[in-house]
Amino acid sequence: MKLPAVILLYSLALCGARGADPFGTKEPVNPGNSASMSKIEFLNVPWNATLAEAKRVMVRPEGTNTKEETPDRIVLTGGTFETHAVERWELEFPDGHFRRGTVYVVIPYGKSKDGSLLRNKQYDDYLKRLTDKYGKGTGFGDGKHSQTTWEMTVADPRSGQKDIVSILLSYSWEPYVFKIEYSRRAQTSAQPSPAAAAQPVAVASTPGDPISRDLVKTYRNSLVFVTGADGSGSGFVAMTGGANFLFTNAHVAAGIRGAGFKTLDGTAVQVGAPSIAVGHDIFRMQLGPGGKPMEIMLGVDENVTIDDEVVVLGNAEGAGVINTIKGKIVGIGPNLVEVDAPFQPGNSGSPIIHLKTGKVIGVATYLSIKKYDQATKEVLKTPVVRRFGYRLDSVKVWQPVNWPAFYAQAAEMERVETLTGDLDNFLIDLAKDSRVTTGAHTNPAIKTQIDRWQGDSKRRQSPRDAAAVDQNFIAFLKVVCRTDLTATQPRLTYDYFQRQLAEQSRDRGFIADIFDKIIKEIQKAR
Repeated sequence: MKLPAVILLYSLALCGARGADPFGTKEPVNPGNSASMSKIEFLNVPWNATLAEAKRVMVRPEGTNTKEETPDRIVLTGGTFETHAVERWELEFPDGHFRRGTVYVVIPYGKSKDGSLLRNKQYDDYLKRLTDKYGKGTGFGDGKHSQTTWEMTVADPRSGQKDIVSILLSYSWEPYVFKIEYSRRAQTSAQPSPAAAAQPVAVASTPGDPISRDLVKTYRNSLVFVTGADGSGSGFVAMTGGANFLFTNAHVAAGIRGAGFKTLDGTAVQVGAPSIAVGHDIFRMQLGPGGKPMEIMLGVDENVTIDDEVVVLGNAEGAGVINTIKGKIVGIGPNLVEVDAPFQPGNSGSPIIHLKTGKVIGVATYLSIKKYDQATKEVLKTPVVRRFGYRLDSVKVWQPVNWPAFYAQAAEMERVETLTGDLDNFLIDLAKDSRVTTGAHTNPAIKTQIDRWQGDSKRRQSPRDAAAVDQNFIAFLKVVCRTDLTATQPRLTYDYFQRQLAEQSRDRGFIADIFDKIIKEIQKAR
Protein backbone atom coordinates (compact mmCIF):
# COMPACT_ATOMS: atom_id res chain seq x y z
CA MET A 1 0.00 0.00 0.00
CA LYS A 2 1.39 3.41 -0.98
CA LEU A 3 0.65 6.38 1.26
CA PRO A 4 0.43 9.99 0.05
CA ALA A 5 3.81 11.53 -0.80
CA VAL A 6 3.46 14.08 1.99
CA ILE A 7 3.83 11.23 4.51
CA LEU A 8 7.20 10.39 2.99
CA LEU A 9 8.26 13.97 3.64
CA TYR A 10 7.46 13.76 7.34
CA SER A 11 8.94 10.30 7.65
CA LEU A 12 12.23 11.67 6.37
CA ALA A 13 12.01 14.49 8.91
CA LEU A 14 11.72 12.04 11.81
CA CYS A 15 13.44 13.58 14.82
CA GLY A 16 14.13 10.51 16.96
CA ALA A 17 17.16 9.93 19.12
CA ARG A 18 17.75 6.29 18.24
CA GLY A 19 21.36 5.31 18.59
CA ALA A 20 22.14 8.27 20.80
CA ASP A 21 24.44 7.78 23.70
CA PRO A 22 22.44 6.74 26.80
CA PHE A 23 25.20 7.73 29.21
CA GLY A 24 25.44 11.48 28.59
CA THR A 25 27.98 13.52 26.68
CA LYS A 26 30.88 11.61 25.14
CA GLU A 27 33.18 14.47 24.19
CA PRO A 28 36.60 14.30 25.95
CA VAL A 29 37.57 17.29 28.05
CA ASN A 30 39.44 19.08 25.29
CA PRO A 31 39.42 22.86 24.85
CA GLY A 32 40.11 22.60 21.11
CA ASN A 33 40.00 26.09 19.69
CA SER A 34 40.74 28.93 22.09
CA ALA A 35 38.96 31.52 19.98
CA SER A 36 37.79 34.64 21.73
CA MET A 37 34.17 34.30 22.78
CA SER A 38 33.27 36.61 25.61
CA LYS A 39 29.60 35.70 25.50
CA ILE A 40 27.59 32.92 23.91
CA GLU A 41 23.88 32.98 24.58
CA PHE A 42 20.96 30.83 23.46
CA LEU A 43 17.70 32.73 22.84
CA ASN A 44 19.29 35.50 24.94
CA VAL A 45 19.43 33.18 27.99
CA PRO A 46 22.86 33.47 29.66
CA TRP A 47 24.71 30.45 31.00
CA ASN A 48 23.98 29.67 34.68
CA ALA A 49 20.57 31.38 34.50
CA THR A 50 17.85 29.78 36.64
CA LEU A 51 14.59 28.68 35.05
CA ALA A 52 12.82 31.78 36.38
CA GLU A 53 15.59 34.06 35.07
CA ALA A 54 15.51 32.30 31.70
CA LYS A 55 11.76 32.83 31.31
CA ARG A 56 12.18 36.50 32.16
CA VAL A 57 14.97 37.32 29.69
CA MET A 58 14.29 34.81 26.89
CA VAL A 59 13.84 36.32 23.44
CA ARG A 60 11.52 33.94 21.62
CA PRO A 61 11.63 33.82 17.81
CA GLU A 62 8.40 34.75 16.13
CA GLY A 63 6.06 31.82 15.66
CA THR A 64 7.28 29.72 18.60
CA ASN A 65 4.99 27.95 21.08
CA THR A 66 5.72 26.40 24.47
CA LYS A 67 5.39 22.62 24.25
CA GLU A 68 6.83 21.56 27.61
CA GLU A 69 8.04 23.19 30.81
CA THR A 70 9.46 21.25 33.77
CA PRO A 71 11.89 22.27 36.55
CA ASP A 72 14.82 21.11 34.41
CA ARG A 73 13.66 21.68 30.84
CA ILE A 74 11.87 24.10 28.49
CA VAL A 75 10.81 22.97 25.02
CA LEU A 76 9.56 25.34 22.33
CA THR A 77 8.31 24.48 18.85
CA GLY A 78 8.27 26.47 15.62
CA GLY A 79 10.04 29.64 14.58
CA THR A 80 13.21 29.94 12.53
CA PHE A 81 16.95 29.71 13.19
CA GLU A 82 19.12 31.69 10.78
CA THR A 83 17.13 31.12 7.57
CA HIS A 84 15.72 27.65 8.31
CA ALA A 85 12.50 26.48 9.94
CA VAL A 86 12.83 24.90 13.38
CA GLU A 87 11.28 21.68 14.64
CA ARG A 88 11.91 22.51 18.32
CA TRP A 89 14.15 24.36 20.78
CA GLU A 90 15.34 22.72 24.02
CA LEU A 91 16.80 24.51 27.04
CA GLU A 92 18.11 22.23 29.80
CA PHE A 93 18.66 23.07 33.48
CA PRO A 94 20.06 19.79 34.91
CA ASP A 95 21.32 21.35 38.17
CA GLY A 96 18.82 24.18 38.31
CA HIS A 97 20.92 26.36 35.98
CA PHE A 98 21.06 26.71 32.21
CA ARG A 99 23.68 24.30 30.84
CA ARG A 100 22.63 23.26 27.33
CA GLY A 101 20.60 24.68 24.48
CA THR A 102 19.71 22.68 21.37
CA VAL A 103 17.89 23.69 18.20
CA TYR A 104 16.51 20.94 15.93
CA VAL A 105 16.22 22.37 12.43
CA VAL A 106 13.66 21.05 9.95
CA ILE A 107 15.47 19.20 7.19
CA PRO A 108 14.51 20.29 3.66
CA TYR A 109 13.46 17.53 1.31
CA GLY A 110 14.31 17.45 -2.37
CA LYS A 111 17.07 18.64 -4.67
CA SER A 112 18.39 22.01 -5.76
CA LYS A 113 18.69 23.08 -9.39
CA ASP A 114 22.19 21.62 -9.65
CA GLY A 115 20.89 18.21 -8.53
CA SER A 116 22.46 18.20 -5.04
CA LEU A 117 20.33 17.30 -2.03
CA LEU A 118 18.95 20.31 -0.19
CA ARG A 119 19.64 18.69 3.18
CA ASN A 120 23.34 18.38 2.32
CA LYS A 121 23.47 22.02 1.26
CA GLN A 122 21.87 22.98 4.56
CA TYR A 123 24.54 21.12 6.55
CA ASP A 124 27.35 22.61 4.43
CA ASP A 125 25.87 26.08 4.95
CA TYR A 126 25.94 25.80 8.75
CA LEU A 127 29.35 24.11 8.70
CA LYS A 128 30.82 27.03 6.74
CA ARG A 129 29.21 29.65 8.98
CA LEU A 130 30.50 28.07 12.17
CA THR A 131 33.95 27.38 10.69
CA ASP A 132 34.25 31.00 9.57
CA LYS A 133 33.33 32.13 13.08
CA TYR A 134 35.21 29.66 15.30
CA GLY A 135 37.83 28.05 13.07
CA LYS A 136 38.15 24.41 12.08
CA GLY A 137 36.26 22.01 14.33
CA THR A 138 36.78 18.35 15.17
CA GLY A 139 34.52 16.10 13.09
CA PHE A 140 33.62 12.51 12.46
CA GLY A 141 31.16 10.40 10.48
CA ASP A 142 30.11 6.80 11.05
CA GLY A 143 27.91 6.09 8.05
CA LYS A 144 24.71 7.26 9.73
CA HIS A 145 25.83 10.45 11.46
CA SER A 146 28.08 13.42 10.78
CA GLN A 147 29.07 15.92 13.39
CA THR A 148 31.56 18.69 13.98
CA THR A 149 32.44 20.06 17.42
CA TRP A 150 34.02 23.38 18.32
CA GLU A 151 35.29 23.74 21.90
CA MET A 152 36.85 26.77 23.52
CA THR A 153 37.80 27.99 26.96
CA VAL A 154 35.69 30.84 28.33
CA ALA A 155 36.24 32.70 31.61
CA ASP A 156 33.22 33.88 33.59
CA PRO A 157 33.75 37.66 33.95
CA ARG A 158 32.22 37.63 37.43
CA SER A 159 33.93 34.65 39.06
CA GLY A 160 36.94 34.10 36.83
CA GLN A 161 35.95 30.40 36.60
CA LYS A 162 37.17 28.88 33.33
CA ASP A 163 34.66 26.69 31.54
CA ILE A 164 34.58 24.74 28.29
CA VAL A 165 31.94 25.94 25.82
CA SER A 166 31.00 23.44 23.12
CA ILE A 167 29.15 23.96 19.87
CA LEU A 168 28.02 20.76 18.17
CA LEU A 169 26.70 20.61 14.61
CA SER A 170 25.11 17.20 14.06
CA TYR A 171 23.37 15.59 11.09
CA SER A 172 21.89 12.10 11.15
CA TRP A 173 20.19 10.40 8.22
CA GLU A 174 18.80 7.20 9.72
CA PRO A 175 16.57 8.63 11.11
CA TYR A 176 16.89 12.19 9.79
CA VAL A 177 17.89 14.67 12.49
CA PHE A 178 19.65 18.03 12.11
CA LYS A 179 20.64 19.83 15.30
CA ILE A 180 22.93 22.54 16.62
CA GLU A 181 23.80 22.27 20.31
CA TYR A 182 25.43 24.79 22.63
CA SER A 183 26.67 23.54 26.02
CA ARG A 184 29.02 24.52 28.81
CA ARG A 185 30.89 22.53 31.44
CA ALA A 186 33.60 23.10 34.03
CA GLN A 187 37.21 22.82 32.88
CA THR A 188 39.32 20.18 34.59
CA SER A 189 42.78 20.84 35.97
CA ALA A 190 44.59 19.19 33.06
CA GLN A 191 43.82 18.85 29.37
CA PRO A 192 44.97 16.42 26.69
CA SER A 193 46.58 17.70 23.52
CA PRO A 194 44.17 18.10 20.59
CA ALA A 195 46.08 15.47 18.64
CA ALA A 196 45.84 12.96 21.45
CA ALA A 197 42.13 13.57 21.88
CA ALA A 198 41.46 13.20 18.16
CA GLN A 199 43.28 9.90 17.79
CA PRO A 200 43.98 8.13 21.12
CA VAL A 201 46.55 5.36 21.12
CA ALA A 202 46.66 2.47 23.59
CA VAL A 203 48.66 -0.73 23.85
CA ALA A 204 47.22 -3.93 25.26
CA SER A 205 49.54 -5.27 27.93
CA THR A 206 51.48 -8.43 27.27
CA PRO A 207 51.70 -11.44 29.61
CA GLY A 208 55.21 -10.25 30.51
CA ASP A 209 54.12 -6.80 31.69
CA PRO A 210 55.16 -6.88 35.37
CA ILE A 211 52.62 -4.29 36.55
CA SER A 212 49.64 -6.04 34.96
CA ARG A 213 50.94 -9.45 36.03
CA ASP A 214 51.26 -8.26 39.63
CA LEU A 215 47.76 -6.74 39.59
CA VAL A 216 46.21 -10.01 38.41
CA LYS A 217 48.23 -11.94 41.00
CA THR A 218 47.31 -9.54 43.81
CA TYR A 219 43.61 -9.40 42.98
CA ARG A 220 43.22 -12.94 41.61
CA ASN A 221 40.23 -13.66 43.83
CA SER A 222 38.72 -10.19 43.36
CA LEU A 223 38.24 -10.45 39.58
CA VAL A 224 34.87 -12.00 38.74
CA PHE A 225 33.32 -13.63 35.67
CA VAL A 226 29.57 -12.95 35.26
CA THR A 227 27.87 -15.68 33.22
CA GLY A 228 24.37 -16.83 32.39
CA ALA A 229 22.11 -18.08 29.62
CA ASP A 230 21.58 -14.52 28.35
CA GLY A 231 25.24 -13.56 28.04
CA SER A 232 28.38 -12.77 30.01
CA GLY A 233 30.22 -9.85 31.55
CA SER A 234 32.75 -8.88 34.16
CA GLY A 235 32.80 -7.79 37.78
CA PHE A 236 35.17 -7.18 40.64
CA VAL A 237 35.30 -7.14 44.42
CA ALA A 238 36.06 -3.84 46.14
CA MET A 239 35.61 -2.29 49.56
CA THR A 240 33.52 0.79 50.26
CA GLY A 241 32.18 2.04 53.55
CA GLY A 242 34.08 -0.68 55.39
CA ALA A 243 32.26 -3.54 53.59
CA ASN A 244 33.06 -5.77 50.60
CA PHE A 245 30.91 -5.63 47.47
CA LEU A 246 30.88 -7.25 44.05
CA PHE A 247 30.55 -4.47 41.43
CA THR A 248 29.38 -4.69 37.81
CA ASN A 249 27.22 -2.64 35.43
CA ALA A 250 23.48 -2.24 35.93
CA HIS A 251 22.95 -3.23 32.29
CA VAL A 252 24.92 -6.44 32.94
CA ALA A 253 22.76 -7.28 35.97
CA ALA A 254 19.57 -6.48 34.02
CA GLY A 255 20.62 -8.36 30.89
CA ILE A 256 21.95 -11.59 32.45
CA ARG A 257 19.12 -12.96 34.55
CA GLY A 258 19.98 -15.59 37.12
CA ALA A 259 23.69 -14.89 36.57
CA GLY A 260 26.44 -16.87 38.25
CA PHE A 261 29.62 -15.32 39.63
CA LYS A 262 33.02 -17.03 39.72
CA THR A 263 36.56 -15.92 40.45
CA LEU A 264 39.56 -16.55 38.22
CA ASP A 265 40.19 -19.96 39.80
CA GLY A 266 36.57 -21.06 39.33
CA THR A 267 35.37 -20.49 42.90
CA ALA A 268 31.70 -19.52 43.06
CA VAL A 269 31.02 -16.15 44.69
CA GLN A 270 28.08 -16.12 47.10
CA VAL A 271 26.43 -12.72 46.81
CA GLY A 272 24.26 -10.95 49.34
CA ALA A 273 21.98 -7.93 49.29
CA PRO A 274 22.04 -6.12 45.90
CA SER A 275 21.72 -2.38 45.25
CA ILE A 276 21.90 -0.08 42.24
CA ALA A 277 23.49 3.38 41.92
CA VAL A 278 21.26 6.38 41.29
CA GLY A 279 22.31 8.30 38.18
CA HIS A 280 24.89 5.69 37.11
CA ASP A 281 25.08 2.37 35.26
CA ILE A 282 26.58 0.59 38.31
CA PHE A 283 25.29 -2.38 40.31
CA ARG A 284 26.70 -3.92 43.50
CA MET A 285 26.06 -6.97 45.72
CA GLN A 286 27.23 -7.22 49.31
CA LEU A 287 29.80 -9.88 50.23
CA GLY A 288 31.20 -11.26 53.45
CA PRO A 289 34.44 -9.96 55.03
CA GLY A 290 37.90 -11.24 54.16
CA GLY A 291 39.95 -11.68 51.03
CA LYS A 292 41.80 -8.85 49.34
CA PRO A 293 39.24 -6.46 47.87
CA MET A 294 40.27 -3.66 45.55
CA GLU A 295 40.33 -0.10 46.85
CA ILE A 296 38.06 2.57 45.35
CA MET A 297 39.53 6.02 44.77
CA LEU A 298 37.68 8.91 46.34
CA GLY A 299 38.07 12.37 44.81
CA VAL A 300 38.93 11.39 41.23
CA ASP A 301 38.90 15.08 40.21
CA GLU A 302 41.66 15.88 42.69
CA ASN A 303 43.80 12.76 42.27
CA VAL A 304 43.62 11.92 38.56
CA THR A 305 44.80 13.95 35.58
CA ILE A 306 44.64 13.56 31.82
CA ASP A 307 47.26 11.11 30.46
CA ASP A 308 47.52 9.18 33.74
CA GLU A 309 47.97 5.47 32.98
CA VAL A 310 45.18 2.99 33.68
CA VAL A 311 44.60 -0.73 33.22
CA VAL A 312 41.28 -2.49 32.64
CA LEU A 313 41.00 -6.06 33.94
CA GLY A 314 38.10 -8.10 32.63
CA ASN A 315 36.43 -10.94 30.76
CA ALA A 316 37.02 -9.75 27.19
CA GLU A 317 34.37 -10.96 24.72
CA GLY A 318 33.01 -13.26 27.43
CA ALA A 319 35.76 -15.79 26.74
CA GLY A 320 36.37 -16.63 30.39
CA VAL A 321 39.92 -15.25 30.32
CA ILE A 322 41.12 -12.19 32.22
CA ASN A 323 42.69 -9.65 29.86
CA THR A 324 44.94 -6.87 31.16
CA ILE A 325 44.44 -3.83 28.96
CA LYS A 326 46.55 -0.72 29.48
CA GLY A 327 45.82 2.82 28.37
CA LYS A 328 45.54 6.41 29.56
CA ILE A 329 42.93 8.81 30.86
CA VAL A 330 41.54 10.83 27.93
CA GLY A 331 38.76 12.78 29.66
CA ILE A 332 37.12 13.28 33.06
CA GLY A 333 33.47 14.22 33.49
CA PRO A 334 31.14 14.54 36.50
CA ASN A 335 30.06 10.88 36.31
CA LEU A 336 32.25 9.45 33.55
CA VAL A 337 35.89 8.90 32.69
CA GLU A 338 37.07 8.36 29.13
CA VAL A 339 40.05 6.07 28.58
CA ASP A 340 41.92 4.81 25.53
CA ALA A 341 42.51 1.32 26.97
CA PRO A 342 41.00 -0.85 24.18
CA PHE A 343 38.50 -2.89 26.20
CA GLN A 344 35.99 -5.01 24.29
CA PRO A 345 32.43 -6.40 24.65
CA GLY A 346 32.44 -8.71 27.66
CA ASN A 347 34.53 -6.18 29.58
CA SER A 348 31.37 -4.41 30.76
CA GLY A 349 31.64 -4.30 34.54
CA SER A 350 35.43 -4.49 34.64
CA PRO A 351 37.45 -2.25 36.99
CA ILE A 352 39.36 0.69 35.53
CA ILE A 353 42.45 0.90 37.74
CA HIS A 354 44.60 4.00 38.14
CA LEU A 355 48.13 2.60 37.86
CA LYS A 356 49.88 5.29 39.90
CA THR A 357 47.75 4.58 42.98
CA GLY A 358 46.47 1.07 42.25
CA LYS A 359 42.91 2.23 43.02
CA VAL A 360 39.69 1.69 41.05
CA ILE A 361 38.38 4.90 39.49
CA GLY A 362 35.50 3.53 37.41
CA VAL A 363 33.54 0.66 35.91
CA ALA A 364 34.11 -0.06 32.18
CA THR A 365 30.74 0.57 30.56
CA TYR A 366 30.61 1.74 26.95
CA LEU A 367 32.49 1.99 23.67
CA SER A 368 31.65 3.73 20.39
CA ILE A 369 33.22 3.27 16.95
CA LYS A 370 33.44 5.94 14.24
CA LYS A 371 34.20 4.41 10.85
CA TYR A 372 33.66 7.29 8.40
CA ASP A 373 35.28 10.66 7.80
CA GLN A 374 32.80 13.42 8.56
CA ALA A 375 33.79 15.65 5.65
CA THR A 376 34.34 13.13 2.85
CA LYS A 377 31.98 10.36 4.09
CA GLU A 378 34.77 7.95 3.12
CA VAL A 379 35.74 4.95 5.23
CA LEU A 380 38.58 5.73 7.64
CA LYS A 381 41.70 3.62 7.32
CA THR A 382 41.76 3.35 11.11
CA PRO A 383 38.35 3.60 12.86
CA VAL A 384 38.24 5.95 15.86
CA VAL A 385 37.18 4.08 18.99
CA ARG A 386 36.20 5.79 22.25
CA ARG A 387 35.61 4.07 25.60
CA PHE A 388 33.92 5.23 28.78
CA GLY A 389 33.43 4.10 32.36
CA TYR A 390 31.21 5.29 35.21
CA ARG A 391 32.96 6.80 38.20
CA LEU A 392 32.36 5.12 41.56
CA ASP A 393 33.27 8.14 43.69
CA SER A 394 30.42 10.23 42.25
CA VAL A 395 27.67 7.83 43.39
CA LYS A 396 25.61 9.56 46.09
CA VAL A 397 22.70 7.16 46.58
CA TRP A 398 22.29 3.37 46.35
CA GLN A 399 18.82 1.85 45.94
CA PRO A 400 18.22 -1.59 47.52
CA VAL A 401 17.20 -4.15 44.89
CA ASN A 402 14.57 -6.86 45.04
CA TRP A 403 15.55 -9.37 42.34
CA PRO A 404 12.02 -10.34 41.10
CA ALA A 405 10.99 -6.68 40.91
CA PHE A 406 14.28 -5.72 39.22
CA TYR A 407 13.94 -8.41 36.54
CA ALA A 408 10.27 -7.56 36.00
CA GLN A 409 11.14 -3.90 35.40
CA ALA A 410 14.03 -4.88 33.12
CA ALA A 411 11.59 -6.96 31.05
CA GLU A 412 9.14 -4.04 30.87
CA MET A 413 11.86 -1.70 29.64
CA GLU A 414 12.99 -4.26 27.08
CA ARG A 415 9.45 -4.33 25.66
CA VAL A 416 9.29 -0.52 25.60
CA GLU A 417 12.64 -0.20 23.82
CA THR A 418 11.66 -2.89 21.32
CA LEU A 419 8.44 -1.07 20.41
CA THR A 420 10.29 2.24 20.04
CA GLY A 421 12.69 0.57 17.63
CA ASP A 422 9.81 -1.01 15.72
CA LEU A 423 8.02 2.34 15.37
CA ASP A 424 11.28 3.83 14.07
CA ASN A 425 11.64 0.94 11.64
CA PHE A 426 8.08 1.47 10.42
CA LEU A 427 8.85 5.10 9.55
CA ILE A 428 12.19 4.20 7.99
CA ASP A 429 10.43 1.55 5.89
CA LEU A 430 7.82 4.11 4.91
CA ALA A 431 10.51 6.63 3.97
CA LYS A 432 12.14 4.36 1.39
CA ASP A 433 9.43 4.72 -1.24
CA SER A 434 6.31 5.74 0.75
CA ARG A 435 5.26 2.09 0.92
CA VAL A 436 5.13 -0.28 3.91
CA THR A 437 6.62 -3.71 3.34
CA THR A 438 4.05 -6.47 3.84
CA GLY A 439 4.93 -8.76 6.76
CA ALA A 440 7.95 -6.73 7.85
CA HIS A 441 6.46 -5.40 11.08
CA THR A 442 5.61 -8.17 13.53
CA ASN A 443 5.45 -6.48 16.93
CA PRO A 444 2.08 -7.57 18.43
CA ALA A 445 1.40 -3.99 19.56
CA ILE A 446 1.12 -2.80 15.94
CA LYS A 447 0.99 -5.88 13.68
CA THR A 448 -2.79 -6.45 13.77
CA GLN A 449 -3.60 -2.85 12.88
CA ILE A 450 -0.96 -2.74 10.13
CA ASP A 451 -2.39 -5.92 8.58
CA ARG A 452 -5.95 -4.58 8.85
CA TRP A 453 -4.95 -1.21 7.35
CA GLN A 454 -3.18 -2.87 4.43
CA GLY A 455 -6.20 -5.11 3.86
CA ASP A 456 -8.63 -2.17 3.94
CA SER A 457 -6.40 -0.21 1.57
CA LYS A 458 -6.59 -2.93 -1.10
CA ARG A 459 -10.35 -2.53 -1.42
CA ARG A 460 -11.70 -0.05 -3.95
CA GLN A 461 -12.60 3.16 -2.16
CA SER A 462 -13.27 6.77 -2.92
CA PRO A 463 -10.32 9.12 -2.29
CA ARG A 464 -12.17 10.52 0.73
CA ASP A 465 -12.75 7.07 2.25
CA ALA A 466 -9.15 6.02 1.54
CA ALA A 467 -7.90 9.14 3.31
CA ALA A 468 -10.13 8.33 6.31
CA VAL A 469 -8.61 4.84 6.51
CA ASP A 470 -5.09 6.31 6.44
CA GLN A 471 -5.95 8.94 9.04
CA ASN A 472 -7.46 6.41 11.46
CA PHE A 473 -4.43 4.15 11.10
CA ILE A 474 -1.89 6.93 11.73
CA ALA A 475 -4.00 8.13 14.69
CA PHE A 476 -3.74 4.61 16.13
CA LEU A 477 0.05 4.67 15.80
CA LYS A 478 0.18 8.05 17.51
CA VAL A 479 -1.76 6.64 20.47
CA VAL A 480 0.54 3.61 20.57
CA CYS A 481 3.48 5.99 21.10
CA ARG A 482 2.20 6.77 24.59
CA THR A 483 0.03 3.88 25.75
CA ASP A 484 2.74 1.54 27.05
CA LEU A 485 4.77 4.42 28.50
CA THR A 486 1.80 5.54 30.59
CA ALA A 487 1.18 1.99 31.77
CA THR A 488 4.85 1.32 32.55
CA GLN A 489 5.76 4.49 34.42
CA PRO A 490 4.03 3.77 37.76
CA ARG A 491 5.55 0.29 37.85
CA LEU A 492 9.17 1.47 37.66
CA THR A 493 10.72 2.03 41.07
CA TYR A 494 14.43 1.97 40.17
CA ASP A 495 16.13 5.18 39.02
CA TYR A 496 18.08 3.27 36.34
CA PHE A 497 14.89 2.15 34.59
CA GLN A 498 13.14 5.48 35.20
CA ARG A 499 15.98 7.24 33.35
CA GLN A 500 15.70 4.73 30.53
CA LEU A 501 11.95 5.36 30.34
CA ALA A 502 12.53 9.12 30.21
CA GLU A 503 14.83 8.65 27.22
CA GLN A 504 12.26 6.42 25.54
CA SER A 505 9.51 8.94 26.27
CA ARG A 506 11.52 11.65 24.55
CA ASP A 507 12.08 9.42 21.53
CA ARG A 508 8.40 8.52 21.37
CA GLY A 509 7.42 12.18 21.62
CA PHE A 510 9.43 12.93 18.49
CA ILE A 511 7.79 10.03 16.66
CA ALA A 512 4.30 11.06 17.83
CA ASP A 513 4.93 14.59 16.52
CA ILE A 514 5.61 13.14 13.07
CA PHE A 515 2.40 11.10 13.17
CA ASP A 516 0.49 14.23 14.23
CA LYS A 517 1.85 16.17 11.25
CA ILE A 518 0.90 13.35 8.91
CA ILE A 519 -2.66 13.41 10.27
CA LYS A 520 -2.93 17.16 9.72
CA GLU A 521 -1.69 16.85 6.15
CA ILE A 522 -4.21 14.09 5.43
CA GLN A 523 -6.97 16.29 6.84
CA LYS A 524 -5.93 19.16 4.60
CA ALA A 525 -6.05 16.91 1.55
CA ARG A 526 -9.52 15.49 2.30
